Amino acid sequence: ANRSSIDAFRAAVLDRLVASPPWRRGYLTMLRDLNREGGLYFDVVDALRARGVVLSKAEFGDYLSGLVQWKSVGEAHAAWLDFNRRRGVEVAYGLFDGAFVREPDGIPFGWVFSPVKSVVKTLDRGQGEHGERALTLTFFGDRTPQPGVEQWLALSPGRHVLSGWSSAEGFQGDRGLVWRAHCRSDAGQWKVLATTRAEHGSHGWLPFSTEFVVPDEGCTVQLLRIESASLAALDTIFSGTVSYSRLAVSKE
Repeated sequence: ANRSSIDAFRAAVLDRLVASPPWRRGYLTMLRDLNREGGLYFDVVDALRARGVVLSKAEFGDYLSGLVQWKSVGEAHAAWLDFNRRRGVEVAYGLFDGAFVREPDGIPFGWVFSPVKSVVKTLDRGQGEHGERALTLTFFGDRTPQPGVEQWLALSPGRHVLSGWSSAEGFQGDRGLVWRAHCRSDAGQWKVLATTRAEHGSHGWLPFSTEFVVPDEGCTVQLLRIESASLAALDTIFSGTVSYSRLAVSKE
């Protein structure tokens, strides 16, 4: 095919994408996953945005994930801040919505709740240590290495504190459940920055906190998520209930 026919085909595809067909997200995801470093994907998304297209929340989440993976964490976080500014939501430094006031956005730098069959996740009002909203996880005795609750962070280098409140009711698991903050370098290498106290048994609302340091290099983005305290598969069988409230990441 000659150059003019290729350009005409690309223009026709872009026109179809601008019209917001139901297959648009799947098509964009295919471009992102097939094209190394996302070059063609970003070209198409930028062309759509230049024509005034407002990405759906799911498409915007895919876009942020692509930026984090291939381009710039700073650019991704700036886009996230702009997204919240346009919807009138204030974003403080550290953890977004640690009080679980909002429904999860399901996009990077906000809460992402992934479906996991072995655990039910609910946001309950009036359950926090002072009556705030709380995240409650209910387990049913199945293997659950990761309950599917996480948030990307864009922390600057320096000393930080991860804190919050937790309660448990009949919670059983050999090593318990923890929050872990992970650090990812530009090269895609991971290391653990912080691990909170493991949850066991039954107890009322108790505070927890742990200090950690974001290094000057090799930690361009961080990931906070709930995990089994153990890395062994046999130690990830949980039953009972654990709740969390008033989570925060602050810089000292």
